[in-house]
Amino acid sequence: MINGPQNNINIQKPVQSFSHAKNLNPSEQQIYDSYNKVAESMETQFAELMFKEMRKTVPKEEQDSTAMNFYNSTLDHERAKILSAHQNGLGIKNLILDQILPPNLKQKRDNQVHNNSSIIKKQNEEITMRNNPQMFRRNNDLSAFKQKIKEGISLKDN
Repeated sequence: MINGPQNNINIQKPVQSFSHAKNLNPSEQQIYDSYNKVAESMETQFAELMFKEMRKTVPKEEQDSTAMNFYNSTLDHERAKILSAHQNGLGIKNLILDQILPPNLKQKRDNQVHNNSSIIKKQNEEITMRNNPQMFRRNNDLSAFKQKIKEGISLKDN
């Protein structure tokens, strides 16, 4: 949610996964969950490695103790798990799923993402209409004008 001086705009991203979708039967859901778990663990491993390598770039005056190394590695692992468990994470999970999902599950996922995108687009239009009705009227007037041009009706008819 973005709070400005004059408006509140709710920005949402399309859902990239469907862990509890209505269009999957239980066996498909179980298969999808196993693929999703594999992709998420691969993203976690990548993020953990990235955090570890980033930590190496920080200059230190003295070498860390064994306990501090253990703490840092645990911290990196937990951060990586949280990052990859987030809906979109780094995006690597979705790339992996695109490669390993069976075609029928991939098609159902893509259909749901498309449906969610159109719902969010409609919600954003409604928010724009509520928050800035003049801009919404201008956009509608412009689309009506374009429609009249397409239909070949002259503007003098109004």
